[in-house]
Amino acid sequence: MTLVAHPSRWTIGPISTPTLVWGHVRHTDGRQHACGTCGVVLLTGEDPHSFCCGPGGLHFKDVQPLPPLPPQYDTFINHPRISALSRNLLNICRIWKWVSG
Repeated sequence: MTLVAHPSRWTIGPISTPTLVWGHVRHTDGRQHACGTCGVVLLTGEDPHSFCCGPGGLHFKDVQPLPPLPPQYDTFINHPRISALSRNLLNICRIWKWVSG
């Protein structure tokens, strides 16, 4: 069976190269992929000259910077399995919410 997309609808297809990376280091100059204005680490594909702070840093001062996290958070932030563990916690919360109604 062949599916044909309706011409007025978007179709979703597989990503040909799903290699999205936070802060990819370029082989050419050794620089990390980050915002050219504020230096925040960006995801592969985000434009370092316009994605974060706007073109040429136009929106850099529009929002106050967040205060630093308390030192007690360092244990969690620097844990090598933080992503996997946070997903587990999120799943537990979802199940609890579903069970409790």
